[in-house]
This record gives sequence, C-alpha cells and structure tokens, in this order.
Amino acid sequence: MPGQMMHLYVGNCLWQEQGLRGNRSQFLLGCIAPDGVNAKGFAPKKIRWRAHLRARDLGVWKENALRFYQGQQGVIPWEYLLGYLIHVYTDILWDELFNPQLERSIRALTQNEDKRNFLRWSELFLFDRLACFQDWWKHGARREFARARALDINGISSTMIELLQKDTLFWYANTIEEQYGTAPPCFVTQIQAENLASAVIEQVNICE
Repeated sequence: MPGQMMHLYVGNCLWQEQGLRGNRSQFLLGCIAPDGVNAKGFAPKKIRWRAHLRARDLGVWKENALRFYQGQQGVIPWEYLLGYLIHVYTDILWDELFNPQLERSIRALTQNEDKRNFLRWSELFLFDRLACFQDWWKHGARREFARARALDINGISSTMIELLQKDTLFWYANTIEEQYGTAPPCFVTQIQAENLASAVIEQVNICE
C-alpha cells in the first residue's frame, strides 16, 4: 500500500483538480485517517481491513467504500469524509494498477523474502521522503495538514489518527534516510504518483 505522503499527494492533486472549496486541512487529514490503526505499529489484518473497508474482490471493495461514504454524509464533515474515501480509493487503484508491476520487479531481483520486503518498503518510503521536499508540501499542504483536528471515524479513534498525523509531519523527512538511504526509488516515481492521482480523480468523478 502507498505511504502517507503518496496519499497526501493524491489528495492534494484531487482537491486542486476539482477546484474544491472548504476545509482543506480536514480533507488532508482524512486522506491518512484509515492508517490511524497503524499509529502504534502494524495492526492485525482484521483491524486493517475493517479500517480500509477492504474486500478481496476489488469491485466489492469499491462498493464498500462508496456505501460508507454515502452512509456517513451529514454525520462526518464532508472534507474529512472525502479524504477518507480518497485514501481507500488510492489503495484500491494502487493494488489494481501499480502493485502487480512493483511485485514483479522486486521478485526479479531476489528470491529472499526478507530482502523483498525491505525493497517494497524502501520504494514506498523513499518516494515519501522525496515528497516531503516538494513545493506542494513545503509551501502549503504541510502547514494546513499540521493544523487539522483529528476526528473519530469508522471505529478509528481521533487519538490514533493524531499520532499518525504527528508521525507523518516529522518521521518521513527526518528518519527515513537512516533506514533506507537517500537514493531515489526505482519504481514508485513521480510519474507513477501522477498516474495514480489521475486514476483516482477519474474514479471519484465517476462516483459523483
């Protein structure tokens, strides 16, 4: 699954592309909210799947996301709720369009599963580190994201989402290079991020 900065990048692209007006801070925080379950460490699969409204079948997964979005309108602030939907759709389209190629590339490099796992996380986190230094984040989105107020959503506590918010603000820019270095990612590139954002924007337009 994409890292937090990829989710924020896709959300930022959608907000600008669709010319949305409202509380952008809450929207951006909603874009990472499903991963709040992982704020204290990788949550068990059952918890992660419930938070992401997940199903094995991607079509059913999309239906779950839309059903939740439609059912919570008027209950949860629309910006926060839309961000949540964008996060889930980003994960779905990542699995559908991009993850298979990433997996093939990694499997071609090594047969060692520990090394494969390291390479997967390296690709995701190295993109996230680069995104931290891009203008869209440094000169606007980061400041708005930082002042957002976490809300309970889909059984995920505001406390856990706030922990992830703080982690996103500081860990990616300051810690990733200690574990993964500073080389640019080979697969999770800016072009892939732009293509993912375009796919999500197209799907959300269909949803509307």
